[in-house]
Amino acid sequence: MKRQVRWGYVLISLFVVGVGMSGCDTSVPLFENPDDTMLYYSLYGRISYPDGGTIRVEPLRDSILAGTTSEAPETVTFTRRATEEVDTLQVASREVEGMPVHNYRTPSGLTAGATYQIRVEGPEGNASTAQFTLPERPPDIEPPDSIRYCQTDGRLCPPIAGSFDFRRALPLQVRINKVKRLARVSLRYNTRFGTSAAYAWTNSRQKIDEDSYRIEVGTDEDLISVSGQNLPEPELGRAICDYAPPPPAIADSATITAVAAGPEWPGQRFNTANVREVATPNAYSNVEHGVGLVVGTYAAQEGVPVRVPTPSSLTACAEID
Repeated sequence: MKRQVRWGYVLISLFVVGVGMSGCDTSVPLFENPDDTMLYYSLYGRISYPDGGTIRVEPLRDSILAGTTSEAPETVTFTRRATEEVDTLQVASREVEGMPVHNYRTPSGLTAGATYQIRVEGPEGNASTAQFTLPERPPDIEPPDSIRYCQTDGRLCPPIAGSFDFRRALPLQVRINKVKRLARVSLRYNTRFGTSAAYAWTNSRQKIDEDSYRIEVGTDEDLISVSGQNLPEPELGRAICDYAPPPPAIADSATITAVAAGPEWPGQRFNTANVREVATPNAYSNVEHGVGLVVGTYAAQEGVPVRVPTPSSLTACAEID
């Protein structure tokens, strides 16, 4: 079953859904540090080939819950480990929707397969570091067939002359090859309302071999959701029974995005972890003397056509199921 993971803290969503900025309090919850290692900063970010990305930096809360302020006293550096060339990053934003944030933009023009390091150092010399490696290549998405439909038994609506009572978009089988660590798979639907939000299907994956996955995407679920978010109620009612147009027909095409991750990616378990588990030092973190996750990624996209059906072209869903 599909699950769209919704994190309560934007610091986590920075990696999971890209670098989106929000006004939420992104402080890491208080936790017990199991080995008494000194921890100074939280670092979260998804750094993509070749354009880089944004790192959200935040001092870890102390006993009086003093979190981020609009000032950015830390020094953040970006090192190319192959050459030890160092850039000092400038804070890209200090406030979002009235909330203080420290977002640092990395350089672009990054190299596939290369390793980089982010270092955050405070005024007193306390430092947290994260090292990440970009994947050497993007995932290979086998061109999927078009989104197809079947005809249901017509119990949802009264009969309509010359038409059919209901149709359903069939699941889409997607195969993704040449990827060791598949961090995310999502679809966006290009509709008459514009491009939809991304619908995540990462948790429905099935590993075929060492570097291949098969994913079944329940497109009907997505398309009905898009309809419900955009069609006014009277039109939605007519669409379901009169097909002018029905919910699945609002999409002209879809775009699949598959994201490969570097070796620091903690695996599928990260997608279902709760906030406290993610914030626990060493559980899912690649930050030394801190908490967080900074991951290198390489994304690929593939378009999927939508085959608009006619009543005579449909197979009964019961024959397919």
